[in-house]
Amino acid sequence: MGLNSLDWSLVQPKIAEFCQVCSFDRAGYGWSDLSPLKRTSKNIVKKLHALLTQAGIPGPYILVGHSFGGANARLYASCYPDEVYGVVLVDASSEEQLKKLPPPLPPNLEKMVFLSTEGILRIRNHLPNNRKEYTMFPDLIQKMYLATNSATKAVKANIKEEDCITESLTELKIAGGYLGNRPLIVITAGIPPTPEETGMTEEQIKKMIQIWHHLQKDLLKNSSHSKQVIARKSNHLIPRYQPEIIVESVREMIHEYRQ
Repeated sequence: MGLNSLDWSLVQPKIAEFCQVCSFDRAGYGWSDLSPLKRTSKNIVKKLHALLTQAGIPGPYILVGHSFGGANARLYASCYPDEVYGVVLVDASSEEQLKKLPPPLPPNLEKMVFLSTEGILRIRNHLPNNRKEYTMFPDLIQKMYLATNSATKAVKANIKEEDCITESLTELKIAGGYLGNRPLIVITAGIPPTPEETGMTEEQIKKMIQIWHHLQKDLLKNSSHSKQVIARKSNHLIPRYQPEIIVESVREMIHEYRQ
């Protein structure tokens, strides 16, 4: 949520070496237009299904979803089970997290809309201190990422998804998100967030991480053919800091499918 397809720039080319791989921007992010529909997971999943159909990309698919994208991947697998071979969840959201985790400090997204409209957000994002979190990407990707994520439509898309998060996770809970015996790999971040990132104390973060790890373990119950991998050198942004773990997880699933 709040990121776009360029975040997969270190993952996608490596997977493309051994199979077809596609990434997409949800409505409002990257190069996608905003949608007039509510930004619930159910609407997102319907849009992705239509996109794959119109693009002529047949299943079965291995779905890879990071954070909120992981909840969408599980819902897709529930809605279109015959199209999905397996799922890779990357520090993925759980339908139980709003009930069990302490509420995060809400970002001032309305202020962000103003800053993006006036061009201030783009200037701020390009300051050297703010660019540090993108330095793992090639220079051209950094420039595209900062430009697309500074756009007003991207901020509005984030607001629309935040407004629907309770409804989205309820949709997943109702659907179940179960995979049966289809393969599931749960990749979990090994480095906790900092007090500066969360506005929490060290003790609060410790409790939050304990709950998060329990939720991650619970995700394994969604398949009888599941395993967990810990990204020990990465925080929540695993596609940036340990992309090789995601690549190897997909490679493992592809190998199993081809066998």
